[in-house]
Amino acid sequence: MPPSGVFAVYWGPSIAVQQEVPAMFCTIALVALAAAFAAPAARADTHLVTQSGFEFLPRDLIVLVGDTVQWVHTGSSHTVTNGTSAADPGAGSLFDAPLDSANPTFSYTFEQPAVVPYFCRPHEGFDMKGTVTVEAPVANESATWSRIKRIFVTG
Repeated sequence: MPPSGVFAVYWGPSIAVQQEVPAMFCTIALVALAAAFAAPAARADTHLVTQSGFEFLPRDLIVLVGDTVQWVHTGSSHTVTNGTSAADPGAGSLFDAPLDSANPTFSYTFEQPAVVPYFCRPHEGFDMKGTVTVEAPVANESATWSRIKRIFVTG
């Protein structure tokens, strides 16, 4: 009676050799392949920036593509305007939102890698500004095809 288990056939120059493949190896191979081809979970975070007096806290922020930044009002009337200043020709091209008692929060989702400066229109003279640096997510090397090949191919 042949041994139980999974068998593989290896072809040589002129013969075929049948050998048992340990069940544990097959299980590991299946788990590795499933992990490699599984879609990564979508991850998007929301980051808070608080207006405090005449500054945004934190002033500078690093986020990933797909993340949302939410600015929170604490007093007085402000804006959240992309650009370096009112003199910037691109000022307000992405967002130019009030941040006041009638509009206590403003949120923006960043869809592309970029460095996005922003400022408060009424208080730019007080250096009320910040920067959002948007980075592309880094690929997970353990889920790449080359990593899977290294697990199974020796040489």
